Amino acid sequence: MYSDTKQKIDCKMQTQHLTRTLIAIVISFVISSSSSSAAEKASSCCKSVSSNVTADPIIGYELQYPDPPCVKAVILETERGKFCYLWKKSSVWKKICNFETNGTSICNHQASSWARKTFPTFVQKK
Repeated sequence: MYSDTKQKIDCKMQTQHLTRTLIAIVISFVISSSSSSAAEKASSCCKSVSSNVTADPIIGYELQYPDPPCVKAVILETERGKFCYLWKKSSVWKKICNFETNGTSICNHQASSWARKTFPTFVQKK
């Protein structure tokens, strides 16, 4: 009788420990997922992109050609890190144009045509 009760208590304690461990893992995953930006933070390459361009000033950029699993993307570098953006967005090119030309007026209305002239092989529709 005593042995059965002890086994039930041991089993219940193990189940509670396992449950707490799983909850801690799930909470850790949720926190790490929610703390990332809407744009994928670039690591070795961009595998997805955001169309919502950062308001942060950029300090650099890279053009990433598609090479699966990496997708065609513009990587904008800010003080917070490097982030992946949709290469077709005119707002992305406006950011780069302003960065390259120190904010000249051409960037306000003609950033996409500036990009086609400056990066013709990258900007071609594909």
